Parts: sequence; C-alpha cells; structure tokens
Amino acid sequence: NALDQLWELQWTLGPLVKVMPPDLWTFTNSNGNNPVVTFTRPLTEVDFVRFDYYASKIRFLDFSGDGVPGAVEIHEDVLHALALYRPSRVFLPNIQEFEFGKRLLPRHLRYYPCLLNSSIETVTMDLEKANALEACALVSDMSKICPKIKYLRLSNVSFQPARSINDLVVHLSCLEWLGVHSFPTLASVQHLGTLRSLSTWNIEGYMSYIPCLSPRPSQEDFQKMGFTTENGRFASLTALGIKSTDWDYPHSIIKGMQCPFESLSFDMSSNGLSVPVDEKVAACTRLCESISLHACRTTLTHLDLDDSLYHPEHVDHIECLFKLTALETVRLSITNASVIDDAWLLQASASWPRLQTLSITCNMDDAYDTPRSCATHPWMPQPHGASCLC
Repeated sequence: NALDQLWELQWTLGPLVKVMPPDLWTFTNSNGNNPVVTFTRPLTEVDFVRFDYYASKIRFLDFSGDGVPGAVEIHEDVLHALALYRPSRVFLPNIQEFEFGKRLLPRHLRYYPCLLNSSIETVTMDLEKANALEACALVSDMSKICPKIKYLRLSNVSFQPARSINDLVVHLSCLEWLGVHSFPTLASVQHLGTLRSLSTWNIEGYMSYIPCLSPRPSQEDFQKMGFTTENGRFASLTALGIKSTDWDYPHSIIKGMQCPFESLSFDMSSNGLSVPVDEKVAACTRLCESISLHACRTTLTHLDLDDSLYHPEHVDHIECLFKLTALETVRLSITNASVIDDAWLLQASASWPRLQTLSITCNMDDAYDTPRSCATHPWMPQPHGASCLC
C-alpha cells in the first residue's frame, strides 16, 4: 500500500525517530540545510511501540549520496543510545539493502552494527572516510550478522581492513555479485571458487604487489591460489572485472579460468608507473590472444579494455579480438584515434555482426603529433551506434 511504499526507502533515520514520543527527542544544531534530531532522555521499551511499526516497513537504507534537502538527520547520540539500549533488539527487522558512502561519518561507523540484520542481502560501502579499526570492527560484525549477503561492494578500502573484508567474504555462501577494492586473499579465492551462486566478480583494487604470491607470479601461481575452473570451480561465473598495473596478471588469471564469460572488463592503468611502450604492447597482445582463444570466445558479449596502453601507430595487436563473434558492446581506450580508420571499422562490422555499441576513448600522448579524431562509418547501428570519445 501507499504507506509501505513511503517507508520502503529511507535516506536517513530521522523520520523514524520522529514517530517516537515527542518528549523523547528535540532538534539540535542543523547539519547544513538539514535539521538534526537528538534524544533528550534515556530510552524505555514504551518508546518503541510506533518505532517498531514503521521500522518494519523499511527495506532500503541509503546513505550514499547527498541525501534529501531538508530531510531530518540524526545526531550521533541517537545511534549511540540505540547501540547501547538493553534489552537488545533488532531495530530494522526487514532491511534488505544498506548503502553507505558520501554521508558515511567516521564517528558513526562504530554504531552501525546495531542496524544490521540477517535479512540483509545487499551491502554497498565507500570506506574512504572510515577509520581503519572501526571499519574492521564493522566488517567483522557483518560476517556474523549478515550471512545472506548476495551483493557486496566495498570501495576505497585501505590496506589495514582489507584482510577483515576477505574474512567476511569467506563467511558468505550466497554471494552472487562481488566487488571489493582490495586483492583477495588465498582463503577468499579458494572459497569463492566453490560458490555455485557467484556470477559477477570485480577485483577493483589495482593489483601491483600481491602478498600471498611471488613478486612476479606466473599462471601456475595464480592457479595454485585458486584462479582455476578445474574440479568445477567458478561454475556460474559469467562476468569478471580486473584492475591491475600489470597486463600479465589478468592474462595469467583468465588462462586458468575457462569460464563461459559473457562480460570481461580490464582497467590496466599504469597508476603512475613508467612502463616502456613495447613492453605494454607485448603484454596487451598476450592478453588479447588469451581472450580470443578462451572458452568465452563464442559467449562473450561485453568487452571493456582500458587504459591507453596500445601502440601509438597501429592496433594490429588487438585484431585477434575479431574472433569474438558474439560481441554486442566493445569499449576500447587507445593512444591515437587516427589508427582507427574505415578499413578497421569495416573489418569490425564484419567480425562483430551483433555489435550494438562501440566506444573508443582516445587519450593521445603529446609525444605523437597526430589528429585528435576518430573515423566513423555508416554501418554503425543507431541509436546505440558506435561512439568515439576523443
């Protein structure tokens, strides 16, 4: 009904506090344009009669954006009082999704466990502002309280809580979508490979130094870690995304993981590292050849290759990707737009008959005096046709 829909998604707990007895709360100093509510006395069980009724209707709690202008925010003291209230209670019994981000305040982090519940299936958190120790504590509590998480995305993770996050991952048996801004531990990779539910995995922290592997890990090293489809591992994985400072890492990983991928995404930014062009091209060639010979060559519909680590004079080394005949979306980042000419586009149109979107991002190095333009051709379908962003 309309009341259920009104309460289903909340950007703040302020409205929930305001349904409690009026002698319990008052407004304090505003937070920018938003009023802030705080408690004026200790909590009692009677205070929760209307609170519980409306709290049961909340399914989604979203602290990720700027919130709603004029919405009532809660003071830190409110979270503190709820967290310490005895007898303990489940404050949000039907909550399914938590999203914390831009409005995640470090001093509030210690109190968030009181809002968690076993019904939660989706967690999205940006930990950029989080205190490492308190982030570790929150993640540790999640591993005990929220075993049914299906969608987990944690970004801007510092080195300190990374192990706690991987400890959380190994306690989740229902994961379908995982994106964590840190490289997985040996235990987490071993666990993820056994999940029949996992369909999407984004390794979002740039791989540079991997503690559990040698300084220059080989394909065999990654397979021993668990990046393999032997013995039925990763049985349902169809989408993989990897960020790395080294092209050889994803090359070694996907060679061992012969999944029927539908989506592959690689962000290969050098992240400030100086790598010779020839070395980049050779590594890029190995990766592209691995994809073209992979078990996914007839199933892959989405391919995203980033960053601008291609040869400044030609794209011959990525033409093996024309073997991927099922592609519908292709996103490429190249150094020089002029190397994509009509001949290349005609070959692409013949090789990728299902193509709906072609996005070519050009980031030309000042060292090469070439036009900042990109050829187009009438074969491109509309309105989702190829786009060239130079």
